[in-house]
Amino acid sequence: MAALIIEGFRTMSVAEAAEQLGISPQAVRRLLRSGLLHGFRLNQREWRVMKPLTRVEGRRGPKPEKR
Repeated sequence: MAALIIEGFRTMSVAEAAEQLGISPQAVRRLLRSGLLHGFRLNQREWRVMKPLTRVEGRRGPKPEKR
């Protein structure tokens, strides 16, 4: 599917995001549901992921290195 543009925002499919992130589509949907990846539900079955890919820092895992 081509990039969808909604009110000036570019989006990509879950499969495209998974390929770019190097994770499974299921993991992308899990990140979307938890709010750690920016996106929205287009309908009951389809998610759209915002471009560019921006992941929200979570509370779990190692802290990011300070520069």
